[in-house]
Amino acid sequence: MLLQAVLLAAATSIATAISVTRRAAITDFTTSPVAFAWPPPRGFSSSNATDAPCGGIPSANRTSYPIAGGDIALVQQTDLDNVNILYTNLTDPTRFHAFSTYSDTILNISAGHFCQDAPDFGNLGFQVGDNATLLIIYQLEGVQEYYYHCADINLVDATGFASPVEYVCGNYTSTLDIASDDESLHLGEDSAGNASPSQEGTTSSTSSEFSGAAATASPTSSTSGDGLSAAAGGGIGAAVTLVLLALIIGGAYYAGWIGFGRKRSGVALDTSSLSSSSAGITTKQAHA
Repeated sequence: MLLQAVLLAAATSIATAISVTRRAAITDFTTSPVAFAWPPPRGFSSSNATDAPCGGIPSANRTSYPIAGGDIALVQQTDLDNVNILYTNLTDPTRFHAFSTYSDTILNISAGHFCQDAPDFGNLGFQVGDNATLLIIYQLEGVQEYYYHCADINLVDATGFASPVEYVCGNYTSTLDIASDDESLHLGEDSAGNASPSQEGTTSSTSSEFSGAAATASPTSSTSGDGLSAAAGGGIGAAVTLVLLALIIGGAYYAGWIGFGRKRSGVALDTSSLSSSSAGITTKQAHA
């Protein structure tokens, strides 16, 4: 009975520690769960978001964008895993492998704002007047599928360039976990022009995983005939109860109905060349 009580108490503690919240699904969104704030993106359709390379949305408007010194500003509506930002010199790419990576994978990021430097397109062989396409690939937390979201740009001289739209360029998010170069996705060509494999290293998800361990009862009293002692029977019953609970919790986790807490990293702020908006969030100013 003591063993059964201990096991049941442990099971209760596990259940209490779990935050029973429904994870986000792609159909919850009318705009991309992570979207380009700058440059302006293509549209979004939840029914086509898994279609590579641009979520099933064709190219429409193309934004003038500096060939060097540009920003890529994102806005996230929910928790995301394995976010990568890529580029290609194709105007209307049809294959994911037409794109190249240039920065490290974001393993985890929560809702908020994120900003990083754009590629130095001049150093990558582009010229003023060339077109390029930017791509975000990402996973919703706990979802295995990848989703795709693009933006279309035309490269212009960086001298005196000013963005025509206002956007937040700072990392305002409670979770930001960026992979090392070895862990990150590598696609396209390196700076020397050498083709790289479609993926070097791994883009591992850091989502918590629940693993239930079955307890094995070790009765201290002997059995007689084909029967079990009361202690052995109670221990086995408790073990079965714990295993069943673990299976139920594990099934609910993979179905996306429960979430687990994760370690929160500090908020990183990029405040260079920024001004304060009336809402207290630093923004890059729009220019006509």
